[in-house]
Order: sequence, then structure tokens, then C-alpha cells
Amino acid sequence: MTLRDGEQTPGVVFTRKDKVDIALKLDEARVHRIEAGMPVVSEEDKLAVRDIAKQASFSRIFSFCRVRKEDVDVAVECGVSSVVMEIPALPERLRVMGMTVESAARSAVETIEYAKSRGLFVVFFPYDTTRTDFEAIKKMVKAGDEAHADRIAVVDTVGGASPEGFRHLVSKVREITKVPLEVHCHNTLSLGVANTIMGLCEGAMAAHVAVNGIGEGAGNVALEELVVGMKLLYGKDLGVDLKKLREVSFLVEKYSGIPLPVNKPVFGKNLFRRESGIVVERYYKMPEVARELELFDPAWFAGETEVVLGKKSGKYSVLYALRKRGLNATDEQVKEVLDEVKAMSIAKRGFLSEEELDQIIGNTLGKKS
Repeated sequence: MTLRDGEQTPGVVFTRKDKVDIALKLDEARVHRIEAGMPVVSEEDKLAVRDIAKQASFSRIFSFCRVRKEDVDVAVECGVSSVVMEIPALPERLRVMGMTVESAARSAVETIEYAKSRGLFVVFFPYDTTRTDFEAIKKMVKAGDEAHADRIAVVDTVGGASPEGFRHLVSKVREITKVPLEVHCHNTLSLGVANTIMGLCEGAMAAHVAVNGIGEGAGNVALEELVVGMKLLYGKDLGVDLKKLREVSFLVEKYSGIPLPVNKPVFGKNLFRRESGIVVERYYKMPEVARELELFDPAWFAGETEVVLGKKSGKYSVLYALRKRGLNATDEQVKEVLDEVKAMSIAKRGFLSEEELDQIIGNTLGKKS
């Protein structure tokens, strides 16, 4: 959803070229499917969706549409094989549109059948499912069944569900339909990944995600977090190329203008950045063991552990830095370097750059004894 729901982040605008670049990199990473955009939004979006549908070689390309036949026609013009078709399930949202649950369900049946007649794979997306009473949900699910939708999405639009609650809802929906389910969650309470995994554990066949978790409000479920979480915690390798996925992350960061937080799960720089002396001691004495003690290997993403020096450093931090530079020092020189490092770190309120560390080491080791 990076290119559609992700772009709904306030202030984010992807150009046609941006979208194609991101999509083709996702395709290289062997992401199973790409929601290329909503082509009725603008001519630029329409052209981007068309370009992506033509150029992608691995991923299945979807467009996003409303329960309107004209949206379906535009999707077909773009050359996509599949659509995600949205309409609210929540009666309060439908009232704003001048509709009832019953009239919305009838419109859904008609439009899904039309999309199917045009050869499209249809994911029916009755959104705000988690805040909708179950009678309304049943009417919407029945519409998807009746129209022979290929999938039905269970949608936590505002990110207000608990993992247990979301799993229960997916279970209840599964009881009333044989159509395979998908899950779409948001991260308002930082539970998006947990809710998505619970939905998958309950039998959902697909999850809606976005690179770097971009999206409205607190964002969508981060693609990279779900892929790594499923691999590590559930032993499910989804076949996504993690090195290529890291490249996509950089690209989305660049084009969206949203910097990745250093403490961001999976891709944040601090995940494999070490300052604490007690931790660096392991990397100095037994680097292989130290790497094995990490949750996962930064080499998965073509990365490596970074040791930085600052206020929390210790003797072995200095020894690590010296060995990296091919230098030796006396115990007194190590202590002097450490004292200078701590003083500078406190003064600048951060860890030292490589240049600052080089200067301290050079000044200390260059002194005559």
C-alpha cells in the first residue's frame, strides 16, 4: 500500500517517476503484490499505475477503486489484473454518503460482479470493520459472497483493535464466509503488526502493508517489520529479498521526505549501533558470539554492526576503535582517549563522529612520552 495508502500521509506526494521507481524496486525484492495507486485521483496517478502494470515482472499489480463502475473501467484501462474495492461498513460513515448498509451492499454486489465480468481479481474492502456492529458486517460479507469476490478484507481503519479482539473478529468473519480473507491494520496504538499477525494466524491469506510504515496518522503496518517478524517468530519465510527491501526503504525515505527514526524496528540505525562499553566488550573479545547474541544479523540487509564512542563507552570501546585503525596504545593512553571521548560526548550531547575520534586518538598517541 506504499504507493496509495502510504501516499495519503499528509504532505507526501509521489511523482509518476517516484511511483514507478518504488514499484520496480519492490518487484525486484519479490514482494508478492503491489497496490500501485488509485488511478481516478489524477492523470499522473493513472499513468503511474499503467506504467507499473506494464513494467513489473514478478509482483501482482492492483489498483484501488471505489464501488463505482467508472473506477473499474479506469482500472481496466491501466492494465492491472486486480483491484481492491472499498466502501464503508460503518453505518455512520455510510450516512455521510447518503447510503445505508443495505444500499451499500447492493451497490457492492453490482460493482463486484461488473469487475469480475471485466476479468479482474477483486478484493472487497468494507472498511472500518472493527467499529461496525456484526449485523452490518454480515450484510457486507454476504455481498462479497454473492458477487463472488476473490477476497474479503477485515479492516481496522483507525487502529483501535487489540490483538485478541482483532483475532476474534477475523475468526467470526471466517465462520460466515468461505471467501479467503485479508487483513488491513493501522498503527495508531502501535499494535498494527501484532494485529496483522493475529489475523494471519487466524487464517487470513494476505496482509496490507507499507514500506517504512508510512501512511495517515501513525501510519500503516510496516512491510519490513511483518516480513522479519514472521521469519523470526513464526518460521515463515515469505520469500522477500531483504537486501532489496532495504533499498526500497531508502528510496521511500528519500521520495517521501520522511526520515526513518533511528529506533525504528528492523531498519532503524540504532538496531545495530552500539555505544555501551559492556556491550562493546563482547564485540572486542568475542565478535562472533556477540553477533550471535543479536536477534538477527545486519548482514540480512547488507549492513553491519556499528560501534560508536561516547559518554557510555568504556576501555574496550577505545581498544575496539584502535584495533579497527591498526593502532596500539598504552593503558595510560587508552584512559586518556576515553576521558577525552566522554568529555566531548557530554559537551556535544551525543556520540563522536569518526573524524572527532580520529583527532582525539591522533593527539593522544602523537604526544611524546
